[in-house]
Amino acid sequence: MLKALVRYGGQHKALISWGFIYLPYRANGLGNYWNYDTFGLGNWALSRKKLNREYRKAPVMMDRLQSVSSTGWYDAPYGTLYPDSCHYGAHAVPQGGNFLFEDGRVEWRKFDAGNTPGTIDSGSTGPASTGMYTDFYRPAELGPGPW
Repeated sequence: MLKALVRYGGQHKALISWGFIYLPYRANGLGNYWNYDTFGLGNWALSRKKLNREYRKAPVMMDRLQSVSSTGWYDAPYGTLYPDSCHYGAHAVPQGGNFLFEDGRVEWRKFDAGNTPGTIDSGSTGPASTGMYTDFYRPAELGPGPW
């Protein structure tokens, strides 16, 4: 995730967050302590070495929709709170994200923090400097697969 503090006339005016999550063939271990199987979606990332196979309906890449257990929709690795997701609205809650699928289509998916199972549900977790991260990337209509 990249963050930039935009300056206008020498003053800080806006914090812009951008970043994405790429799923196919992510290896656990060797310094990667992310738990891709927290919510039963580990095969979307860990076993998926080739496209157009049993996990073909799962997204390949998406905008980052991430929360932190200790600070909600903000992160503070350097002591300053900042929004931790792309396309955030009030209170840094993400409004949705773009999802890229294997067939090349990109879809905007609306996110509702009060109804994650009905919009975009939890995908995986990993250690944060101030708790645990949770990434949201399971579209509501998809089970864990295979399909």
